[in-house]
Amino acid sequence: MAKKKGIFMQSKQFFSKEKKNFLIGVGFLLLLILTLATLITSLCIYFGLANKTNNKTPSTHYNSDDLKTIAERYPISSKKIKYINYKKDTTIKDFFECNKRKGKRIKSIIYLNGAIDWISEYDKKTRKRIKSTHYKPDGKVDYSFEYDPETRNKIKYTDYNIDGTIKEILEYDKITNKRTKSTYYNKEGLVGLIFESDPQTGNITKSIYYNENGSIQRIYEYDPQTGNETK
Repeated sequence: MAKKKGIFMQSKQFFSKEKKNFLIGVGFLLLLILTLATLITSLCIYFGLANKTNNKTPSTHYNSDDLKTIAERYPISSKKIKYINYKKDTTIKDFFECNKRKGKRIKSIIYLNGAIDWISEYDKKTRKRIKSTHYKPDGKVDYSFEYDPETRNKIKYTDYNIDGTIKEILEYDKITNKRTKSTYYNKEGLVGLIFESDPQTGNITKSIYYNENGSIQRIYEYDPQTGNETK
């Protein structure tokens, strides 16, 4: 009987020890999770405050012409993400927006007499201009150019009417820079005429004429080498 009691007590002590070790392990795991959560929260608060502080207190610089530049920097990379140049009369001369990591320009706005004159956009990888838009004094788009980010050649030109509707769209081959398509719109905003051209010779290969209601009136086809009508 005493022997059985001894075995029972040993078993009870063994399981008590295992339970204690288990609880210690769980407690340690919870403490580790709490520590990591606190660290992550602290980092988020730090960078959030740094960003807010950076935005609230941008740097100011004056050049030799007394033109003021106000710049905002990304707190992690310290690169300029925005900067504005002001004229002597305090009107904005131009505005630039840059990539957060590398500080390379991705957008620029040029002002004329206090109104937007040009907006240019740049490819984030090649840093080459991909689009430039010119504005009228009343704020409406005048015309725009689009460029291939690799070749830098013009690939599209869009012209607008006074009322802001599209007047014509000209498309170009990114390699040869030859015009490949010309689309003209009527006063109703519908397509009125399309010319398709060969990207190598630049000769017109097809012309499509439309009625005022947008339906096709006539299609002509031409030889890309000679330009002579074939159909």
